Amino acid sequence: MPRPVLLAGASMPPFGRTRHSLLDLLAQAAEGALKQAGLKDVDALYLGVMNAEEFTGEGNLAVALADRLGLSGAASSRVETASSTGAGALESAFFAVASGYLHNVLVVAGEKMTGLSTSVTTRILAEVIAPSERRYGASMPALAAMIARAYGRAHKLGDDQLRDVLGAVAVKNHARGALNPHAQFKKAISLEEHHAARPVAEPLGLYDCAPITDGAAAVVLSSRRGGVRLAGMGHATDSAAVTRRQGLTSFNSTRKAAAQAYAMAQVNPQEVDFAEVHDAFTMFEVIGSEDLGFFPPGQGWRAALEGRTGPDGEMPINPSGGLKARGHPVGASGLAQ
Repeated sequence: MPRPVLLAGASMPPFGRTRHSLLDLLAQAAEGALKQAGLKDVDALYLGVMNAEEFTGEGNLAVALADRLGLSGAASSRVETASSTGAGALESAFFAVASGYLHNVLVVAGEKMTGLSTSVTTRILAEVIAPSERRYGASMPALAAMIARAYGRAHKLGDDQLRDVLGAVAVKNHARGALNPHAQFKKAISLEEHHAARPVAEPLGLYDCAPITDGAAAVVLSSRRGGVRLAGMGHATDSAAVTRRQGLTSFNSTRKAAAQAYAMAQVNPQEVDFAEVHDAFTMFEVIGSEDLGFFPPGQGWRAALEGRTGPDGEMPINPSGGLKARGHPVGASGLAQ
């Protein structure tokens, strides 16, 4: 039988723009988690960083961080799964503890992105797109816009109605970010401000896209200490090429990973009290709310529009402000959630 995996400590310094190096950010988060856990040593360090080589020119960061923290003798490994990198590092540590192989594990994830221009950062992020689509100029915002448009057409949403749905997500998440001392954006916005914002890739505007962010997060997982148990975990992968997927209005990998996590935790979606859902683009929160089973297919947009995903709704989503307002240092986001 797998052993219980407990959360012994956690730390997430504020996200945003900083002059600190990536290693500084990672160390700060790690030290906070270790302090809360009451530990100076761990059996292993799992680090999640998506693309430090291009963002900052740094490599071999798992070893560098172990050195910085004085974790002599501990195993150190790096995990990378694009925007889910932080969750990938958490998963690796989870199974190491659950298996009985390790007792105390430090998980750290981060990214420093603001040292480059927006165009260069966009190019780096586009490298995770399938080459068959990237060669035609596909970028993350462009693909997200195509998915948003496809969702609107599939569910017969007019342009104004689709814009209101996207705006409802953005307004909600900025309102929550305004209450989060760790968030990059601590300013609420109105629906009118959302609609008037600069277009990025129709129908997505500035407030529909997660920002470029510096940040790091860390947790300590343990078989021996901690007051919170990690009950379930899931992981699935879809084709990198959007054109090879079954459809544009649902993410098959999300559905499969959610089913695995629910089965391990022995709960169903209706038993979940709140959720942090990947919202690198506002439409992704809507689709995620359906893929996770909170709302039937094609009803996530209505739930967002009616406020049912707000703090007082039946299924509060992204009370932290989400990637949209808390920030999206790509390597860190999966763990920060």
